[in-house]
Amino acid sequence: MTTKDQGNLEIVNDKRSTEFFKVFAELRELKRFTDIKLQIGDVELDAHRAVLSAASPFFNAMFDDAFIKSGKDKVELLHETNPTVMSAILDYMYLGKLNVALKDVRLLLQNLDYLQMENAKKECERALLDNVNQNNSIEILILADKYGLTELYGLSSQSLKQNFHKIYESNRIKELPVDELEIVLKAVYDSHPKHAFKSILSWIEQDAVQRCPHMYDLSSKYIKVGTLTKEIADQKLFIFPDRSPKVHVVELKSKKLSVMSRPPKCKQFSAATYKNGLYAVGGSSSKTLREFGFKYDFECRKWSQFPCLVLRRKPGVCVADDKLYIVGGYDKEFTAYSTVSCYDFQTGQLHNLSSMKEHRASPGVIYYNSSIYVFGGDDPRGGIVERYDPREGVWTQAGKDPDRDMGCTAALVFDKIYYKHWEHSLYTYEPRQLTSRLEQKYSKFGTIASCDNRLYIALDEGGISHYIPETNNYSKVSKKKFVFPFIVSYKE
Repeated sequence: MTTKDQGNLEIVNDKRSTEFFKVFAELRELKRFTDIKLQIGDVELDAHRAVLSAASPFFNAMFDDAFIKSGKDKVELLHETNPTVMSAILDYMYLGKLNVALKDVRLLLQNLDYLQMENAKKECERALLDNVNQNNSIEILILADKYGLTELYGLSSQSLKQNFHKIYESNRIKELPVDELEIVLKAVYDSHPKHAFKSILSWIEQDAVQRCPHMYDLSSKYIKVGTLTKEIADQKLFIFPDRSPKVHVVELKSKKLSVMSRPPKCKQFSAATYKNGLYAVGGSSSKTLREFGFKYDFECRKWSQFPCLVLRRKPGVCVADDKLYIVGGYDKEFTAYSTVSCYDFQTGQLHNLSSMKEHRASPGVIYYNSSIYVFGGDDPRGGIVERYDPREGVWTQAGKDPDRDMGCTAALVFDKIYYKHWEHSLYTYEPRQLTSRLEQKYSKFGTIASCDNRLYIALDEGGISHYIPETNNYSKVSKKKFVFPFIVSYKE
């Protein structure tokens, strides 16, 4: 466009700057007049110092008079990058166009930030705004926080808040390093205090040995006052005193004790909680073994039958991956079984699995790290810990048990496995070394359970306590004395 103003001739060509850089891009392609090589490992990328200096304050500062006088024509890039990302950045410098795979966006933003290319970062932010969804909101939130992309941070945090109740215990969050976990918690803890608390617990549980030191710092920053109290209020212990017609329920926060009925005319069963119900399997009525299970619905507050043909008294049970594993037990003549069954809550089907090597009744059973571990119980030989891999369908010996008794219970606290023989001592079991260690001696009947990574113990005529093995401290949950109490935990 040509204009005439006060005797001057002014020519403005809006396309000229674009054409100018397009020519430079062609020259780079032909390696004409290029005066600098960017070395990334074994790869060299040719460029023009003038273009790099115009596009990046980092390069502008690098290519000073001293650099030019040195006669250098090569720069080794030591920051984290790769040829693909750096080539894309060069394309943007020359043509204003940038194209990278979504998997490389993190590295791209890291490089743009390092090269101080703020305009390019803003362009990336605008492009990413159209890509935010519930599947990538965590990753994009972390990028937005790290690189100061405020508009993108707002949109991704909004998406995360809308879906955090679905993903707060997902593997994606469990695998985050602590600094990135804090970015997520900072965005959601105000609107999701309960889920933020549970997210911290599940993250620590993933690698308790390494992560426990972060517990205090994370809790003090991201657990709102009252959240922990409310969380404990949602937890209960069910107490099954032997030969009693009632089930006692203790609220862990208020320590309020209430009573509910047992399964109709049923004794010597075993119980576990799953979602909104308490499931009782095995057992007998008079001398007849039960051919079905009982479920207590917490909302309806009543027992109903469900199809679970387990003709055994006192099996060991545990819940994992939407399945109820039923291990061992007595027949009607009180002979121990090695039989193992699995009830699928989703399909309502009962399947028989491979039998244990040992015959056991009333064993302690726990699910840990994709395997089922079985401790103690009334068995002919005793002294062997067994492990079952559901994927392989194989039982293996997993160490020795230094004690034996008529029964056993087991509990998991973070990644520590505890088991207690009914009338003997409490042990910790190390699954990596396949070893057991004496934790506390007892000479009376007692059973254990865990709830939200707290260990609870019920002793015959001794009440129910929260037990802290590290300090050997007991905190009473219920002072009521029960005869031969069995406890099962529940968390809403």
